[in-house]
Amino acid sequence: DESGHRYEIDNKVKSIELIDQEILKTIVDELDNMGEDYKLMLLPDHPTPLILRTHTSDPVPFLIFENTKRRIEKNATYDEEYASKTGLYLKEGHKLMDYFLKGIL
Repeated sequence: DESGHRYEIDNKVKSIELIDQEILKTIVDELDNMGEDYKLMLLPDHPTPLILRTHTSDPVPFLIFENTKRRIEKNATYDEEYASKTGLYLKEGHKLMDYFLKGIL
């Protein structure tokens, strides 16, 4: 977030990579080691576009992962552009939790 405010693209990328490697990977590895079914949802709390250097109310991409439904989608990325191509859009953000828990839109 702070890298976005300061227009530091390299630091923003580095921050995301560190979160992926040091936090998300650790969580997934530990959950896998438990040997139980689990579901994770990953998303930012708000966008901070570099060009604007401030928070916006634009939609945020989200990723939902279930260890029982592992599949690899070629050319999939986790970004706003790819998210918009999925056609999955929730106008009311509070409905995201129902979608995550129950698959209900």
